[in-house]
Amino acid sequence: MRKFRSRYMYYSYCYDTVRYPVPLPECVIDPYEKERFKDTGRLKFGGSHQSNKRRSRRRSRVRVVSASEDQSV
Repeated sequence: MRKFRSRYMYYSYCYDTVRYPVPLPECVIDPYEKERFKDTGRLKFGGSHQSNKRRSRRRSRVRVVSASEDQSV
């Protein structure tokens, strides 16, 4: 569980001293984990939501002209 938390957790209300000046009763404060987080509960560095690494490519819109429209122009 510790490995999972260190890899995927980017916010913890247990370490958010701005919103919650006193830790909530269910929080177990880990000193090692606490130094990874800012006072806002967000990670200091190196971790954020993993963004979608693939860039979506939008197809350019090409107007298709039928043969009957082409002759009338």
